[in-house]
Amino acid sequence: MSVPLLEAIADGIYKYEGNGPTQRAYRNRNPGNLRPTAPDQPQDAAGYRIFASFREGYLALLHDLASKMAGLNKSGLNMDSSLLSLFMVYAPRSDRNDPERYAKFVAAWLRQVYGIASITEMSTFRELYNLLLEKAPDVVSAA
Repeated sequence: MSVPLLEAIADGIYKYEGNGPTQRAYRNRNPGNLRPTAPDQPQDAAGYRIFASFREGYLALLHDLASKMAGLNKSGLNMDSSLLSLFMVYAPRSDRNDPERYAKFVAAWLRQVYGIASITEMSTFRELYNLLLEKAPDVVSAA
């Protein structure tokens, strides 16, 4: 079975964010280190959301990514946005992140997951789906 694209990106994010027991993403059950979207959502002292379960946090990350890909966000991201564009919004420099490094990491993760050497940080979501449609149509239909 192949991994759907959204899940592969989410898995790459979790791997980058840190998945060990001392890492915030693990402790908060928040694999994407998402920030709260409403004032009543639990958060830690640094302002990252705390979820009741890993499943809940993972589903929130998938929803966040799907919304960004579909253009249902304030950031202007959509299917024609690159991985680099995603991480410039998702992990901005203003939060002491390195979006280029993050995008390259996730692109390398996707190359490893799918065995597609042409995936780069400049690949758009549309290009990724088209590459997967050629290589593994079951991945795209499961997404």
